[in-house]
Amino acid sequence: MPKLIHTRDGRFVAEITLQEGTLRLGRAADCDITLDDDTVSGHHATVTVRPSAYLEGLLDVLVEDPGSTNGTWLGQRRLDKRHMLKHDETLRLGSHEFTLIDEVTRGMETTTIILPDEA
Repeated sequence: MPKLIHTRDGRFVAEITLQEGTLRLGRAADCDITLDDDTVSGHHATVTVRPSAYLEGLLDVLVEDPGSTNGTWLGQRRLDKRHMLKHDETLRLGSHEFTLIDEVTRGMETTTIILPDEA
């Protein structure tokens, strides 16, 4: 199962095991992951987990920013469309970071599989 490692200011906050479905991240109380940070919008980003369109038995993890004020960042790049998150990539929402750890695809690091950034 893929998981997100949540850190804030370099400190571990939580490990979130991902299952099929959608998680809403933001400051609003109705979000699945509520972030106490004034630079995070009420409904800042969504993470959708679904069966892989490319590899049987694996899950795709997609992140989308529905128009937050300060943006969702992948490294130094602001996401402006849906992005398929890959093992060891880190999202930043305000001072919060979420790194995808996927043990199944980690074992494929020596195999080259070219996937589109958006799905």
